[in-house]
Amino acid sequence: MEKVLSVNTKITKLILLLVLKAIVSCLIITSLVVEDWVKGSDWAGSLFFCTEGEYKGQQYFSIYCSSSECVFKKLGKAGAVYLITSVLSLLINLTWAGFAIHQFKLGYSHGSCIKILLSFGSAGIYSLGTLTWASVTGFFSIDSKEKQLGIGPKIAAFCILIYAFAAIFYILTDRNPDKELLPSIDENRDENTPTMKSIKVEGRFVYPNSVEIEGQGENEETI
Repeated sequence: MEKVLSVNTKITKLILLLVLKAIVSCLIITSLVVEDWVKGSDWAGSLFFCTEGEYKGQQYFSIYCSSSECVFKKLGKAGAVYLITSVLSLLINLTWAGFAIHQFKLGYSHGSCIKILLSFGSAGIYSLGTLTWASVTGFFSIDSKEKQLGIGPKIAAFCILIYAFAAIFYILTDRNPDKELLPSIDENRDENTPTMKSIKVEGRFVYPNSVEIEGQGENEETI
């Protein structure tokens, strides 16, 4: 029974983590392809190019700016950093999933350190890319008419929250891989309650003719 509980617990944990990794991976891909990232006073743009305004359809790097503080140059650099970190995060997620499934199939209980490093590596790299985009562009400040956030940065921020939840869940459930999340049957039994192992049942066959009646011999002598 304990072995069945252990296997079911590990399967449930693996499925939940795989689902979380799949959700965050889909959201990262969505953030890369969505066109609603930033909005200015008379223009709008995605992660890599303008979608509305005078420079519609042009990539940020191709837009001429005389000033080094040009917002399009900042968006181009920040977008490149976000793209690189996002792709690395996706690759690490895929590596983690393959390693975890491989370990589970082989029944290995070790390898937790590698999986933790992969999980934190993926979350850390992606968070670094998102925060770099925010700090370089300055678009995570309070919304105004000149700077407004689209759906893309909000998806990125939500991905960081999912990463944090997955990391906390993994650490809490991996502190003792052999410990059951559900109590076993023996843990719920009272210590004073006898078990079948502590009871000795002796089978005796007693026949009526072999029963000795106490005091029968004394009665026969007095008759």
